[in-house]
Amino acid sequence: RPALRAQSDAGGRVTLGGLDPDAPFYDVVAAARSEEPGARPPDWEEAVVSGVDVRSTFTVAFVLTPARLALSGKVVSADGAALYAPQDEAVSRPGARLWLHKEGTAGLGGPLGSLSVLTAPDGTFRVTGLSAGSYRVTATARGHGPKVLSARLTTADVALGTLTLARGASLAGSLRRPDGS
Repeated sequence: RPALRAQSDAGGRVTLGGLDPDAPFYDVVAAARSEEPGARPPDWEEAVVSGVDVRSTFTVAFVLTPARLALSGKVVSADGAALYAPQDEAVSRPGARLWLHKEGTAGLGGPLGSLSVLTAPDGTFRVTGLSAGSYRVTATARGHGPKVLSARLTTADVALGTLTLARGASLAGSLRRPDGS
């Protein structure tokens, strides 16, 4: 089902309407985000309440945690080749894709993490708007195996250094109907 969006008023109050009565359970995400291109990263971590039953729950309260920390580094290929974002992209983009998942939180953003960002074409990255905690970081690029590591943010930004991706194995096959065609 499509994601529903609503914006809070100056006092932080929000009403999310148009909920499907035949799908009563929702994961509700509150985040300080701007829709403006080039907007400054948020100073607050998103909060998630999973499995809200809209048949019996009519009010959800969130507390947003300060998120003023950052992870930085560079993703490179072991053989020096240029990196391109994974093939889920409609257009090949130079660079790699990073997935971040904060331990102890629901991974609602995708199979590899809650937050997905593209590196610069040269592989450098700086992910801002993070709060203290442990993160699983997965670096991916087309034709390369993923690099997974853990990073712990406490009171200061963390530089991960260089994340080196090795060429990945390939798998080919075909799709056939049960009749073999």
